[in-house]
Amino acid sequence: MRIFSIKNCKRIASLSFRPDGRELAVIITQVEDHVGSILWLDIHSGEPARAIELDAERCAIAPHHDKLAVSYSPYTLRTGVSAVRWTNLIGKGEGSWNNVPDLPHHQIFALSFTPDGKRLAIGCSGQQSHNHPWNHAIHIAPLGRGKALTLAVEEMAGEVTFSPDGRWMVVTGGPGGDPRIRFHAYPLEMWQADYMPKATRTRRLVFAPDRPELVALAGKQAILLLAGRSEPLAFLDGHASTVTDAAYSPDGHRVVTVGNDATGRVWDARAGAQLRMFAWPVGKLSAVAFSPDGLTCAAGGEKGKVVVWDVDE
Repeated sequence: MRIFSIKNCKRIASLSFRPDGRELAVIITQVEDHVGSILWLDIHSGEPARAIELDAERCAIAPHHDKLAVSYSPYTLRTGVSAVRWTNLIGKGEGSWNNVPDLPHHQIFALSFTPDGKRLAIGCSGQQSHNHPWNHAIHIAPLGRGKALTLAVEEMAGEVTFSPDGRWMVVTGGPGGDPRIRFHAYPLEMWQADYMPKATRTRRLVFAPDRPELVALAGKQAILLLAGRSEPLAFLDGHASTVTDAAYSPDGHRVVTVGNDATGRVWDARAGAQLRMFAWPVGKLSAVAFSPDGLTCAAGGEKGKVVVWDVDE
């Protein structure tokens, strides 16, 4: 087990391993809803291998770590910059930013890449004027050639994710919106089924890597759901306070969850039973990731603390 400390970090918003498993991408926030930077840590030394300074509201990394997307507040946009931009992290066009054109609304609440990394799902909202009702949409933008697709939705899309085969898109309001979870048979506009958790917020939606099953985080619970079904498969109960993040193992057999109770818990994804519980002196935990080989996990805590451990220890 290794504990690293990132300087000038108030909160770790997200963790994800590069496909080779040697580096850990860390999205850092300095204040609430503001992404200050993203850096890649060497998982053995904890030293930054690469860093990109950002000044954005939200940030997303493509599954293969070859693209990066960010969104900005409409009140702080600069001339010539759209509310959502993306860049290649490797290869042609690396480091040059591209605007996402023709957004239907300019308040951005969710960013998510499709499983192939070729399109970006944008949860956005807006109103014609102060006295008009809010309109909500999910805009699917091609990152290259192709046509954009805009799906009108009834509620704010604060969290959007896709099944590994791209056949299901699952939407919820995220930390600031309606907790209901809606299953869309992508790219159909109307949802096919929904589930309402017994919580005021649904924070995260994370799909298994090998099947249309996902874990939804709502309050103190992690809920296992099958895409398109309204009845849960299992409830992962054990955290003493809010569950903040989850990750499946690469083989889909296990789920690791972390929360504000400063613990990490490993679960049998099929049976819904807790296998292990970990507690480290790093404070509340806000992010977690499984390595590509399934042997190592990383969790992010308060004030830039990152713990990397052998999940079977």
